[in-house]
Amino acid sequence: MNNDIKVVHFYHSGVMVETKKSQIYFDVISNQKTFVDASKNQYYFVSHAHNDHYDPKVFHVSSHNTKLIFSDDIEDQPEGHAVTRVEPNKIYEIDNMTIKTFDSTDSGVAFLVAVDELIIFHSGDLNWWHWENRPVQEQKIEEVAYKAIVSNLEGEKIDIAFVPVDPRLKSAASFAVCHFIEKIVVKTIFPIHFGESFELLGEILEKEIKDERVKLVTKRNESFLI
Repeated sequence: MNNDIKVVHFYHSGVMVETKKSQIYFDVISNQKTFVDASKNQYYFVSHAHNDHYDPKVFHVSSHNTKLIFSDDIEDQPEGHAVTRVEPNKIYEIDNMTIKTFDSTDSGVAFLVAVDELIIFHSGDLNWWHWENRPVQEQKIEEVAYKAIVSNLEGEKIDIAFVPVDPRLKSAASFAVCHFIEKIVVKTIFPIHFGESFELLGEILEKEIKDERVKLVTKRNESFLI
């Protein structure tokens, strides 16, 4: 990778990867209109219907080049846009893009996208959901489910991955990303699913995730050149 690749972290799990030819958006629910480049192909991926991942208002500023890729639990049909609906554990081809979908440990799908000589993974709500107040047996089920799905990525060489680091999980916030780093070949990782908890995210990364591949997001609409 080089500085032809730009990543923007909008809010929560909403991100954009920009190449010379394309803008690839995932789970954007905040105002992104100042970043839209109508000269490029635009692809909006939505992993599931939860309102912290899906808001149809973001498509109002997109261009005629826009294509939408929705998890099949989303029933909406945004006016004026082509929609490809996807389900877990399938492969789809759109333009010069190959999309592999994976199960989630909550709702919808996770995406592995090959586009413009780049491999991108977005977890959606695929996370190691270890809630401290849940029974040990339930915690174990969540662990096994997460590890099983991530094992399907072994052998892939991922350039950019977006993986949850959710401070609500307290001491377990880093479980998912630490397992991902251990098992998967990935060049750069961006935390997602942390809402406005920028300070807590920084504390978690400093104390528990000592890996230079993991980028610290410190504010909304932060841009990174890769």
